[in-house]
Amino acid sequence: DLVEGQTDEDELGFSYEAVDKLLLKMIDERWTEEELVADGFELDFVKLVANRIAANQYKRLPPIIAKLGPRSVTHDFRYLRSWGH
Repeated sequence: DLVEGQTDEDELGFSYEAVDKLLLKMIDERWTEEELVADGFELDFVKLVANRIAANQYKRLPPIIAKLGPRSVTHDFRYLRSWGH
């Protein structure tokens, strides 16, 4: 919860506009750190965002699910979705 006058951008230490521009080049276009710095991004900013991405990778993984039967789709049954059609 934010207190009056507090913003997400202040807490993050950068603006959404700046990080959107960086993420487009860093993630979507796969620019290297050197290319990003040459394009005008501060090295500390690039490293900060890259570290936040790495630290939050676990959020992009599926949850661990208990195995209740002899076979589970992700471990024991690795066929294409179109298998058998």
